[in-house]
Amino acid sequence: MAMLLQWHEGKDKLEYRPAIPFLERNGNMVCYAVPIVAALAHHGLRKNVKRMNENPRQSWLTLLLAGGGLFGFIDHLWNGELTLIGSNLLSDLALGAVITVGILCFWEILVLRDKVTTKKPLASD
Repeated sequence: MAMLLQWHEGKDKLEYRPAIPFLERNGNMVCYAVPIVAALAHHGLRKNVKRMNENPRQSWLTLLLAGGGLFGFIDHLWNGELTLIGSNLLSDLALGAVITVGILCFWEILVLRDKVTTKKPLASD
């Protein structure tokens, strides 16, 4: 997140503030929900689409998404920031989407590496 260094009159100190106003935080966050919902949706999709269920690489994605969501949930629980609806829902969903896209990119790297190192392609390739 881009941050700006700002001087606040009367506080006699410099403070970091978000460069984009809607990214300002109050401590309560729900960004972990996006990868959790994505993991549940992907798991359900895998169960209903036979071709996806036969490919073990698809289970990697479900596990990565679930792990990312679980990490966020535990982190926010540990720091007392766990909430069902944050005060800045748009910011939370945007952060959750960025986390989910990061997980998808990492999964794609794993799949490409597996395709390069595996001589025999999987049935659904």
